[in-house]
Amino acid sequence: MAPDELLFAVHLPLRFARHRQYLRKVGTRRAMAISKVALAGTATVEKGVVSELRLAAASLAPFP
Repeated sequence: MAPDELLFAVHLPLRFARHRQYLRKVGTRRAMAISKVALAGTATVEKGVVSELRLAAASLAPFP
């Protein structure tokens, strides 16, 4: 991009449109941007059966 250009939009494919997402961030206070522990998950549920599950975890320190 040139210095005078502006990024207007980013279009992403709806790869996870059927997924259900969950995100949990735990910090010292609600106002803090830094989390001590974070957990994110996405799953595809069809007729009450989970057919695909993805989880990701993060921590600020080696031991939360």
